[in-house]
Amino acid sequence: EKEEKMPLNPVLIPGVRKFGRSVMYRKRHLHEKKAKIDAAKSAKRVVKEAKPQVNDTTVKSKVSVCHVPSKMTRNAFRKPTHLRSSITPGTVLIVLAGRFRGRRVVFLKQLASGLLLCTGPFLLNGVPLRRFNQAYVIATSTKVDMSGYDVPKDVSDAFFAREKGTGANSLPQSKKDMQTKVDKAVMMRVSAVPLLKSYLKAKFTLRHGDQPHAMVF
Repeated sequence: EKEEKMPLNPVLIPGVRKFGRSVMYRKRHLHEKKAKIDAAKSAKRVVKEAKPQVNDTTVKSKVSVCHVPSKMTRNAFRKPTHLRSSITPGTVLIVLAGRFRGRRVVFLKQLASGLLLCTGPFLLNGVPLRRFNQAYVIATSTKVDMSGYDVPKDVSDAFFAREKGTGANSLPQSKKDMQTKVDKAVMMRVSAVPLLKSYLKAKFTLRHGDQPHAMVF
């Protein structure tokens, strides 16, 4: 009588065998079989034949005929950032992010970059001339009458570029003078409205139970 061979991976209980997949991969020497198959495939690859030698004239003719890709011209242009209808010169905005989050600022104009030029004024709440992204501000219904006032043309995106040779905490005197000039015009209009000074000084905060989506700013 023939002796029954023991299986390589005996069944311990129905559905569970003694060895796992990785152990059986090694027991069956499948890694050696795979190496032999890969070697056979690599041997069957077609080796490229050596290119025949050509004279200089044919080489020159081929080089002259080869295609040289030209630079693609892009007709795309940057669209100007759309300003929300609720933001007009003189609108009081609430800053939501950054160093001055929670502060109320007065909007002056939109710069060429699409950012909003605002001021605290600095004398009231410590917010200097600064650029804000309109995605991170809330427009309130409070407005300062800025009619008849034009922001100096010098206050542009280039105004906020850091000058060479100046430290991070040092501010040129020209920028300080510009801050004083703009704040003087804004303060004159803010002082004409009762309680507006204290409103700009106060910081916007939320307390437990407040519902921002139900507030009217």
